[in-house]
Amino acid sequence: MVDSTMPFMRFALLPLLLTACAPEVAPVPDVALGHPRPVALEVTLRAPWAPRTSGSSALSSTDNVDSSAAFGRDPHEPLGPLAVFADRTADQGAIAVLDQVQSRIVRYDADGVQIGAVPIPSPATFDAVATAEGYGLLVWTPGADAHWSVQAIDASGALQKTTRVAADPPTAVLIDATERLLVEDSHEQTVDVESGQRFPGRPSGNGWYVQAHKDDLHHVTLTWSNADSSDTRAVRLVSDRPVVNLVALEPHDDTVLVGLFLMENTNDKSKANPEIRVLTVDRRGALSDEFTLPAGEGLDPNRAIAGLPDGSVLQLRPDPTGVSLSRVRR
Repeated sequence: MVDSTMPFMRFALLPLLLTACAPEVAPVPDVALGHPRPVALEVTLRAPWAPRTSGSSALSSTDNVDSSAAFGRDPHEPLGPLAVFADRTADQGAIAVLDQVQSRIVRYDADGVQIGAVPIPSPATFDAVATAEGYGLLVWTPGADAHWSVQAIDASGALQKTTRVAADPPTAVLIDATERLLVEDSHEQTVDVESGQRFPGRPSGNGWYVQAHKDDLHHVTLTWSNADSSDTRAVRLVSDRPVVNLVALEPHDDTVLVGLFLMENTNDKSKANPEIRVLTVDRRGALSDEFTLPAGEGLDPNRAIAGLPDGSVLQLRPDPTGVSLSRVRR
């Protein structure tokens, strides 16, 4: 006699068997924000948007920088430096600033003393990264054949190569541990400039790629993945204030330096209370630091924050005299 319940039992057990065989998915830990420590901003450099004519700079002699270090072209033009980043072409701790207006990269030592300037081929340069041989530049070419490209220049500013990129619009130029130049595509993925290969986020120094996604006004998910996304781990930041934008994402090995632009949800500017919250978190969900930087108008905050190898954080921001390059030593 055949038991008619057997087929049913087999199908009923199938989901249980599949569940038992499925890989275990690690829960996403929540990282609660809301206790930033007070920090002192050390002004490394103060430079106004000033004319390039000799003696026209408003810098005082105590600023340790001459008038040639002034950013921009005219104090009445709301233009200035676009990005700050660590400069690997010089000693550890060197700082580089992309000055689009004067078509150059200005280089400083860790104390804010100018150590040189490198001309760049195009004034329409929106981001830069230091390479082992020089710099990678994200460039916009207008006109009938408008397009984005990445230019590689050497330490003297000589153009080595131009590679057109299809990512539209790219938001940053980056470099990974193997010296591949990448462009970030709408904060979701990065694309190898040469091969077109895509990676799941910004590269760290040890083969991980980190992607940030704003879930809603109070939650941001950070996802660490290997190159083919076969291994992933995520943490979720829970903010005590509304998150308007992700303003920085800089992975270092197993940790990431994250900048969040926070502002109250109001049309009353006097009550908006904007701030940039900077934190360091690892892929296991451990928060090792959290502090606040002032939020200023006039500069692109996405490129105005950077970390140095010694752990200090740099910020370009407007001030009453023009632009300050501030540093927080951690």
